[in-house]
Amino acid sequence: MAHTAVTVKNITTEEELESFIEAIFKDFKEFETTKIHFDNNLFKIHLKIKGDKYNATITTSVMKYILDIQNCFYKLFQQYTGKEPNKAERQRLEIVATVNSGSSDIVTLLIEQCNVIQEAIKNMTGTQTFATLIAGISVFLLVKIYNRRADSYDKKIAAEAELQKQKLQNERDRELFDTMLESVKILVDGRTRSLKNLAKIDGAAEMEVDDHPITKGELSERIKNLAVTEEEMIATEIGDYKISEITMNFEKSSAKATLINNTTTEVFHNVVIQPKSIIDGSYTILKKAQDKELVTLQLITVRKNNKLVRATFDKLLPYDQSLHKA
Repeated sequence: MAHTAVTVKNITTEEELESFIEAIFKDFKEFETTKIHFDNNLFKIHLKIKGDKYNATITTSVMKYILDIQNCFYKLFQQYTGKEPNKAERQRLEIVATVNSGSSDIVTLLIEQCNVIQEAIKNMTGTQTFATLIAGISVFLLVKIYNRRADSYDKKIAAEAELQKQKLQNERDRELFDTMLESVKILVDGRTRSLKNLAKIDGAAEMEVDDHPITKGELSERIKNLAVTEEEMIATEIGDYKISEITMNFEKSSAKATLINNTTTEVFHNVVIQPKSIIDGSYTILKKAQDKELVTLQLITVRKNNKLVRATFDKLLPYDQSLHKA
């Protein structure tokens, strides 16, 4: 049997990164046999602050900037796993910042965080190319905060994605592009919040990000052109549901269901049932219950303005009939 040759592509600069992202959009399949290697410096944020308060110390306003970047990685993780990170995963996603002496040089390396996200994406989608693409976009939108051109990069990505979706015949590939656009929204929200947090850093006489000077005036100007999206609320919801429809996608070893909450009558369309729930037998139990009996489920939901955006099946819970007698 012939083996497909695997090539290696090294990306060391922002220019190479942008060219790589554009190339994937033009031909998504081209990189399926390519191993992408990012230079470590692409994942480094070097924030330098000069001022009376800053001598190997940081203020709460600086902490907020770092924590909001971390929160962005949490949201990406939840998007691709449908769950909150466990203790080990939270440790890997936790950002560690080093504060150097003198004017406070704060160095943050985000390689491990991006590795966790890539693993989650690969497990969900089965494609390393897509995982690498999201990591690259994360660097461009969230890490390289000084790059003003990236303030509108999401619009370019959205336009290119819609153009490419029209050419795709495979439903799975079209779904990947939709998923990517959701990730871009998370990253743009994180980028906007990061700019606002930088503008709020108190007592800073001078500020640099990766040797690029940033002034309060520049930040104010950039923020005016950006709007923070409504916060998406991720929650765990437990309830009794009627299963009105459930279908298996054998190609992706996943399934989707339509559920009706027995108490609120809210309809949950396209609830994702992940491969792990098929392996552990949960899918079989749900299929047998379709149109027959109520089941108690735990779902991971995403809502915006109290409107359901998406839901993922998490696990079955014991159904207590004594709680539902008339």
